Amino acid sequence: MSNHVFTGDRTLHETTRSETIDDLEEPIRTAAKGRLNRPGGAASQRMKLLCGPCNNIWGRNIHDTAIPFLVPLLTKGEWQNLAADTARAIANWAVMVTMNCEFADTNTLATTPEQRKSFRDCGLEAIPFQVYLGLCQPAMSPCAFWHRAAAAHLDDEPKPELLNAQTTTFYFGHCFFHVVSTTVDWLEAKPEPYAAALGIRQVWPLAEQIPLKPLIFSHHGVLRVGHLFWDELVPERDTHHGIWIPTQNLPGETTWFD
Repeated sequence: MSNHVFTGDRTLHETTRSETIDDLEEPIRTAAKGRLNRPGGAASQRMKLLCGPCNNIWGRNIHDTAIPFLVPLLTKGEWQNLAADTARAIANWAVMVTMNCEFADTNTLATTPEQRKSFRDCGLEAIPFQVYLGLCQPAMSPCAFWHRAAAAHLDDEPKPELLNAQTTTFYFGHCFFHVVSTTVDWLEAKPEPYAAALGIRQVWPLAEQIPLKPLIFSHHGVLRVGHLFWDELVPERDTHHGIWIPTQNLPGETTWFD
């Protein structure tokens, strides 16, 4: 995407972790520099994750199919009607980006190898992912992402050994994406009310009606979307990382989750 959107000349990558320990009232929080924290913009930070055939054929096809729909959104914020082929192309690309983002910090891997293989072989229908889209003001930084993962469980359930839910929010240029996935049935959001509560537009699963053009979010608004998912859950283990981690308090309160 660096051919279309400036991705900066320095990558700031930080990780933070929060873990609940028995007998402690407050979770233990730690912060550290991430593996991508170095000179060079986001486009210069490469993680070689795919084999040659997957990268050059499967991944390239996802990228090339999405480009005609993404470029007007990224560069000008031009909203197009999300017909089925448009929505699928954008969702495929956003899910691929999300699965790559997780490997910036392997402690945040919530997508299983089986899900990644199912996505490659069988497509979006085979994996529990939801994709949402919004428009935003020109970014304060060229691009940013916030990836959060958790081992969520009910009080009377044992602690899961693996992370089972994640949200990834990232923006380039004039639009941002919010990608949610979980293998926990009670945690899975209903797409229509979830999108309506956050003020973003449902891309996948396909909505019955073509989504209207969303409002243009401020930078704080994008941050609120990126952090909202876990605010009321207080999961057993919550980890997240991002190219840019802000220090400002987020406005607004959680209202969507019952």
